[in-house]
Amino acid sequence: MGATREELIACMNDEKYGKLLRIARNRIAKIKKQLAFNGKLQATVLAFDFKNNHGYKDKPEESETNEPVVFKGKTKNWSK
Repeated sequence: MGATREELIACMNDEKYGKLLRIARNRIAKIKKQLAFNGKLQATVLAFDFKNNHGYKDKPEESETNEPVVFKGKTKNWSK
């Protein structure tokens, strides 16, 4: 195509073509996921591909507020 991944990602913000590119990228991701579920694509390959090409992350980013999370209720039962 003559474009880098970074250039295509930048084009996703374009008013005219951005929505179309985002839809295409999502369709490609859905197809890859189905291939992995059917054993045609290794899960590790899918994980690396989603991180490199689709913006997925292993763990959530640090919260800017750094507020503690408090669980109430029957959380003791969750560990059983």
